Amino acid sequence: PYRIHINLDEQIMYVYKNDELYKTYPVSGGKNSSPSPLGEWVIIQKAKWGDGFGGAWMGLNVPWGKYGIHGTREPWAIGRENVSGGCIRMNNDDVKELYDYIPHGTKVTIVFEKRPFRNLKDGDFGSDVYQVQKALKQLGYFNAWCNGKYGATTKKAVLQYQKDNGLAQTGKVNISTWNKLMQQYDQSLLE
Repeated sequence: PYRIHINLDEQIMYVYKNDELYKTYPVSGGKNSSPSPLGEWVIIQKAKWGDGFGGAWMGLNVPWGKYGIHGTREPWAIGRENVSGGCIRMNNDDVKELYDYIPHGTKVTIVFEKRPFRNLKDGDFGSDVYQVQKALKQLGYFNAWCNGKYGATTKKAVLQYQKDNGLAQTGKVNISTWNKLMQQYDQSLLE
């Protein structure tokens, strides 16, 4: 009966029970260099982890790494600043409370509308890389599994896309490549 919506612009977690707002908690997400996984996920793991994680861990089904919801030894940032390595941090008492009533399989949506743009290159990973892979796949440039990891196959697809669209062939996704790619991706979904 539960679902979780995390807004990193507001740094607030909204917990819904039977589609009614049940609880809110302040949170902190990932910094720009290690962003939180944006999108829709599912809690696939629960464990009682040590004090550094506030005693509770709820893992998400993110394909490019190990991300979850947990407590912290640095509570000063909760509700104020996104400073984590990508996980969603909560106050320790809050995460213990959440852990007690949220079951495996709970849907978690993470949004961050004002997330700063970052140039993407080989070795990066995250929701933005995943989005680039999905767009390249839709447009016929990427034939591998979209896993959110920027590796050789993604770079090769980006280079070919840049060549075909008259963009600087860097193999990196800068704002020009991103904007053109997302515009074409959105258009292709309407056709």
